Amino acid sequence: MFIYTPHMSMPNMIDVSLPEEQPHPAAGSVCQVFHSPKSVWIYRETDSHLVSLTTGEITCSISYETLVDFNDREFNLERNAKFWRSPDGNIITRMRLAPNANVRVTSHDARTGELLWETDIHIEQSTVEKNQNIGPEYPNLFFVAGTPDPIVCALYARDDQHGLVTHGLSKDDGSVVWSNDTPGAFVDILSRNEFNGVFLTPDTIASIDSESGTIHQTDPLPKTPMWPTRINDRVYFASCTSSGATAWSTDDQCSSPEPVLHVDQKRVTDAQVYDAGGQPVLRVNQSAIWFKDTKGKETQIKFKPWVYGIAATEGGPLFIMTDGNGGRMLAYDRSNAKELLNLKPKVGGYGAHAHLENHALIVAPEAIKKDWSQRALRIVSTTDCNHTLLPIGGYLLSAHHDHALIQARDSQDPNSFTLLDLREAHSLL
Repeated sequence: MFIYTPHMSMPNMIDVSLPEEQPHPAAGSVCQVFHSPKSVWIYRETDSHLVSLTTGEITCSISYETLVDFNDREFNLERNAKFWRSPDGNIITRMRLAPNANVRVTSHDARTGELLWETDIHIEQSTVEKNQNIGPEYPNLFFVAGTPDPIVCALYARDDQHGLVTHGLSKDDGSVVWSNDTPGAFVDILSRNEFNGVFLTPDTIASIDSESGTIHQTDPLPKTPMWPTRINDRVYFASCTSSGATAWSTDDQCSSPEPVLHVDQKRVTDAQVYDAGGQPVLRVNQSAIWFKDTKGKETQIKFKPWVYGIAATEGGPLFIMTDGNGGRMLAYDRSNAKELLNLKPKVGGYGAHAHLENHALIVAPEAIKKDWSQRALRIVSTTDCNHTLLPIGGYLLSAHHDHALIQARDSQDPNSFTLLDLREAHSLL
């Protein structure tokens, strides 16, 4: 390990300046960033800008009018999930609240900013919402991520009552192709940045067929399922009792789930499956993870809470990012569970981080001073655990492909950004 010193060369940095945003309660904050090999889209509440990665110049800008006053809203738009991007990256679709229980869906060519179509979709109430014994609350709106065509979702949740309304749209013109209402469905959209189309009911795991709108469900499970996720072409989820936890796997049609890892442990209250470079890892409570080592032996690693991410590069160590008081970045050899890395920042942990699989790197913001008046970017190799600390003058917004986007600190101009070229990062490790 080494720490950056002023005489060392820095990766290439490009300054970006956006125009002043229109008046809005959330003006000045970035709600989504989309990276591509040559450019980056920066989305704010009232506008979006396509920025060149080579010059930092704005090549296209789009303005969005506010259609509904915040106090008159009928839904909550989930900040990171109100955008859909086509799998090839060429189309970006955004939703905004519109009057009369409608959502305005606008689609642009991601390469040029050309408007492709715009339409209003009426969000029908779920059968759950129609239950008069349930008090009023704002349902959450979001897209399913990674689907061939956009799917608009409305989640209704009242105590133990849940319902999910879905509308499948054509990416060509925005027309509604199919609609569904699934009573009992629940999506944990608040703690996750996106919805991958797999969700819970009280006793099943279910998935959405994006082409037909068919809802596939497992047969009723003996224990309440938890935290479904996709790993490669399989769906994984966890279940637990007070004396143990199990990781399960099933196909995309949710047929014939089978256990892949079981742990006997006392006082289990929570379990979750993570994707670690294509390998399922089972977290039990907030104190241990279990996985199969390179010889197929079930292996345990203990740690302090809270887990905010687990990552790995194929053939590389297993990384655990925790946050809160005493948060750390830990790495372990997957053949013998030997600790290879134990980083502890001055403040908090590594809850905010990005795993750049194409560069085999993890990047995470870190405080140089406890009051966060000076910030840095921790860059870690996921192959050999080498790492460095680069000073940055603001907040890490996103990191993807070859660049990280940094926004100036609050005391500076909120319209100023920096693009950090990560292709040179390995030379500093």
